[in-house]
Amino acid sequence: MFGQTFAPSDLAGVAALVLLEGLLSADNALVLAIMVKHLKKDDQQRALLYGLGGAFVFRFLMIVFATLILKQWWLQALGGAYLLYLPIKHFFTKGSKEEAEDESKYAGKGFWPTVIAVE
Repeated sequence: MFGQTFAPSDLAGVAALVLLEGLLSADNALVLAIMVKHLKKDDQQRALLYGLGGAFVFRFLMIVFATLILKQWWLQALGGAYLLYLPIKHFFTKGSKEEAEDESKYAGKGFWPTVIAVE
């Protein structure tokens, strides 16, 4: 399948991928722990459970939605144009303080804003 031979030489690549996945998982766990640190112990566990559960549900729904979108050529073209616009906007316009404030508006506000931030 997909031209994969499962040769012994592939083991090094698989090992590297497993190592990278483990490092990224540890990094994500640390970031999530910091995000819920300001909550009470019971609320920390619930915020992580609800946030991660919601993230999985939303990712599944977005994958289903993306498969529908990718069948429409005009939406692909629109998405491509947007992807060309983003770096132009990033490199040729200056950011404002409002944008920086928007990113941190949920930090440390309570249980549900933390759950939303975890998602």
